[in-house]
Amino acid sequence: MIRLFVGVPVPLDVRQRLQVLVAGLQGAHWISPENMHLTLRFTGDVEEHRGDDINDALAAIHEPSFEVT
Repeated sequence: MIRLFVGVPVPLDVRQRLQVLVAGLQGAHWISPENMHLTLRFTGDVEEHRGDDINDALAAIHEPSFEVT
């Protein structure tokens, strides 16, 4: 089993700003900046061979880019 999600990478400048903001929050556990992303859909635990199918289906989607502010 593998745990899957659909995510969008966060631009470097945003990751750097977030890293500064979260540094002062005591008791919080944060991932490293290079792993920061915006989760669009948490899929959960799936069998590993299904992960390839999901990846192939997502790779076939071609939509225009969008901006998040």
